[in-house]
Amino acid sequence: MKSMRKKQILILLIALCMSMAQSDFAPYFYDNGAGSSNGNMALFSISEDTSIGTHVYTLNGSDPEGEPVTYGMTFDKGSKEYFSVEPKSGNVTLIQTLDREVQDEIIAFVTITDGRNKVVENVRVFITDANDEKPEFLNLPLIVDVPEDKASGSSIYRVQAVDRDLGSGGSVSYYLQSMPSTKFTIDGHSGVLRIRSGESLDYELSRTHFVTVVAKDGGGKYHGKYQVMTSTAIITINVLDTQDSPPVFVGTPYFGFVYEVSVPGSEIFTVFAKDGDQNNPNAMHYSILSGSDGFFSINSSSGCISLTSFPVQLRNELYDEGHFLTFKYDVYLLICLNYAKSDANVHKFRCDFTCISVWHVPKAVFQLLFWGEKDYEVSVIRLRTHGDAELLDGRSARVLLSVQLCFTDVSVDLWLF
Repeated sequence: MKSMRKKQILILLIALCMSMAQSDFAPYFYDNGAGSSNGNMALFSISEDTSIGTHVYTLNGSDPEGEPVTYGMTFDKGSKEYFSVEPKSGNVTLIQTLDREVQDEIIAFVTITDGRNKVVENVRVFITDANDEKPEFLNLPLIVDVPEDKASGSSIYRVQAVDRDLGSGGSVSYYLQSMPSTKFTIDGHSGVLRIRSGESLDYELSRTHFVTVVAKDGGGKYHGKYQVMTSTAIITINVLDTQDSPPVFVGTPYFGFVYEVSVPGSEIFTVFAKDGDQNNPNAMHYSILSGSDGFFSINSSSGCISLTSFPVQLRNELYDEGHFLTFKYDVYLLICLNYAKSDANVHKFRCDFTCISVWHVPKAVFQLLFWGEKDYEVSVIRLRTHGDAELLDGRSARVLLSVQLCFTDVSVDLWLF
């Protein structure tokens, strides 16, 4: 009988324990909606400009049996822990700097326990954008080569910049920093750089231009204040030489002389020119435009000017369109000489003589030649034109002639006694 009674008591105790065990339910988090700061952090988001140490959320839940609960938060192994939780209050505090451009969401595991039962929930915390990024230029350094004959208004380059922020803070527009007399303009939306209307490039005046371009975002809030972010970059514009400048003669004015012993083919002098477009030069080719009257030729490659006729055939100074050329040469004049002997018989003689310079009063020392006369002596010489004639040696008939010649004169009359 006693044995039966003990069995009944044991069964009763077991049933009581089972009943008590079945009534120990697990704790739970309160449900929360978007924007809630109290619950299990479901649908929770946080701005990336939130300061470290800020209380950002409160975990909140309950136990069916009214047992006290504690809270916790864990992260995947090896990942950064962005939040800490105060176990009793459930207050969540930010302990790491946030950067949406680096990581736009955080995976965390929140826990609630009554000491016997523990509940773990997986949550995603979304990081929202703040206007904390400056526009960044692509393809740095910005260098562009432009031919100097590029037409006014032509596009020469497209600037590109990106902003990693979202919304208006991620939009980018462009403008050029104010510069005096800039030759360029930029489209604010597309970033296309153009030569300003009415302006032109000139390699010979300026080979390189430096233009500062500004990239500006659309603005946005950062730490509660509205701000606009900008970046600058320098565009280097290299002007390329093109064939737009004429050749330039070097060493002008040129002077050359033709001597009485010169023969056709003799080199008088050489001219030299270089292309005005020095960075993109063409080979020089020379020619005589006018004024040579067939007496001179020029080598088209070397610029060497040569005589094509005998000097005695030269008559006038070379000229072009009413002005003298920048070189001079000796002019050969036919002199008509007359002399009278004691018997008053007059004989005429002819003699060639060379002018020293056609730019000044010509002076020449020459010797008269008397054909058919074996004995002679000149005592007096007169010049029957403007100028002077001086007898240096009557026996040899050496005469110094000083006479201002017109370029059209081809002869001078002399009387000798």
